[in-house]
Amino acid sequence: LYSRVMGVPDRAQLGEWLWVARGLHKHDPVDRIGAFQEFNQDAAAAIAEELGLVFHRREVILSIRNKASMRRLLATAGVDGTPNRIVDGVQDIREFGKNHGYPLVLKPVDGWASIGVSKIENEDEIDQALKWVNESKASTRILDSQVLVEPFFHGEEFSVETFSEGGVHKVVCVTQKFKELKHFVETGHGVPAPVPASVRRGIGHFVSSILTALGVMFGPG
Repeated sequence: LYSRVMGVPDRAQLGEWLWVARGLHKHDPVDRIGAFQEFNQDAAAAIAEELGLVFHRREVILSIRNKASMRRLLATAGVDGTPNRIVDGVQDIREFGKNHGYPLVLKPVDGWASIGVSKIENEDEIDQALKWVNESKASTRILDSQVLVEPFFHGEEFSVETFSEGGVHKVVCVTQKFKELKHFVETGHGVPAPVPASVRRGIGHFVSSILTALGVMFGPG
């Protein structure tokens, strides 16, 4: 299936990725690049920049991986103004709760798969939520130490599969999601989501505006 397989260690620095890519490109020029794992997107973007290939810009990858950066971009673009704050401890979360009310959601800024995420119903649950997020960061590949708090929104949740080309976004599917209620771990999906066409169009329009604000130009989302 492959003309070459070249590996780097799991924790390889970006310079090593570029060294391997330059050597390969010199002997067997590369026309396109793809990345199929979330944690390799930034390396693929750097390689594409180095070799003059088409890929997402590095700042696009950062804005998608980092929830605080994503929130800032969406607010600046007028797409979504959800209040949020980077917090250092209990007092910061208490202040946010007093200003915005409960329940809240606490999460690592660069986490995935609901790791470290907690719903906070009141002040009494803050300590446990902080313990949960810190233990999760210590046992996974969550790289950033920052923690984000924001209001909890009541309602149904959907994920949206898209494909983009030239900055035009096409919704492929809207998926209904089922989760447990404290840490939001997914327990099931309904494909496609059983929603009216008008709701599906509204979801698609909103998601397309998010992709545009984040600078996504092509590929699956």
